Amino acid sequence: INSTAPETAALLAAEEDHDLWNGGGKCGNCLSVTDRANLRKYLANLVTSGILPALEKRLANLNAIVSERKKGVRNVLKSFWRTGKTKEELEQEQQQAAITKGNKTSADGAFVRYRYDTIESQTRLLADTLFLVKDFDNALSTYRLIRDDYKQDKAHGHYASCQEMMALCMHHTDPYGRARDIVSCLENALLSYKKAAEEERAANPDVYAQRSGGGRAPAAPVSTRAATRLCLVLTTS
Repeated sequence: INSTAPETAALLAAEEDHDLWNGGGKCGNCLSVTDRANLRKYLANLVTSGILPALEKRLANLNAIVSERKKGVRNVLKSFWRTGKTKEELEQEQQQAAITKGNKTSADGAFVRYRYDTIESQTRLLADTLFLVKDFDNALSTYRLIRDDYKQDKAHGHYASCQEMMALCMHHTDPYGRARDIVSCLENALLSYKKAAEEERAANPDVYAQRSGGGRAPAAPVSTRAATRLCLVLTTS
């Protein structure tokens, strides 16, 4: 790499009267113009030949799976008679996951309710990917496909997260025309986060119990942290 010495770079930065590379006088000063041009060319090639084709392939594969399982008149009619998963079904899924794929738990040791290969997880991944590429209309319709599934399964944390993402999609598409729907989604999200936090506290009383003397608990449920983050986003938006 044809880089310059740090001392020379510092002198050149002090003499420059413009910031062509947005380095703020600190970042990129040790790189020559040739190095910077090569980095720009490399990143452009990485995006066009690597990242974008991978995203397109993911969208195509997920859309094929979701279209077969969730879309269409037949699947819509089947969803009308769909019932939430019972406790026995969840326990069976947990045992099956432990046998076939090992101990599938989250970072905090909680059971992963929807594995990566379930239709709920595949649909959610499709919706999140569409949101990532700023296709907000299709992302919103995809979130709506799994919203009722989460509600019927009483997966309050997943349902709250889905409602939150739906509100963000409507905010990016039509924030004024859909203001009432946005507020409704946010209210449902906060309420569901509250229910999910209560379930987490009931399932792990020793972890989330308050300290003696009325002090704060040593840890907060994941849903409580998610609700706090959502409130902070609302106050800054």
